[in-house]
Amino acid sequence: MWDKKNWEFFINDIQDSETVNGESHFLGSIITINDKDSDYIDVVDGQQRLTTISLALIALSKITSEMENIPNEIKNKFYRMCTYISDFVVIEEEIPRLHPSHQKNDYQNYIALLQEVGLLQNKSQDKKLEQESNINKSYEYFYKRFQSFKLNELMNFYEKLNITNCFN
Repeated sequence: MWDKKNWEFFINDIQDSETVNGESHFLGSIITINDKDSDYIDVVDGQQRLTTISLALIALSKITSEMENIPNEIKNKFYRMCTYISDFVVIEEEIPRLHPSHQKNDYQNYIALLQEVGLLQNKSQDKKLEQESNINKSYEYFYKRFQSFKLNELMNFYEKLNITNCFN
């Protein structure tokens, strides 16, 4: 999950990027293997990037859900990017879209985080989030950074991230 220096660079890189002719910043390549016998796609290169983007989206969703005096349509926009409606982070509020590595308990901590923020309802996978895990540290970093953002900055960050084009 990288480290604080990488998370800070990620946020600053997105914020400083320019959108030109509807195209946003290039986040890097992702190399996958599609196993014909499985419904899953294995990420060979880019899993840290995907996990980091996912954790940033979760933090964006949580921050906007807690903000007062913003229209429900905006809260729903951020919520939808993390749920089945948009297929980005969680499918049907029970199945995580991304399965981080099982090394260092990353997968278990990712599940626990999704449960903690209310995006994953499947209690059959009930896990406890390890506070010192890289998953939690990354999420907490994004959450704290985004707390200082105004709503228009959050919207701008989301638009620059342009996540809708990454998964289509």
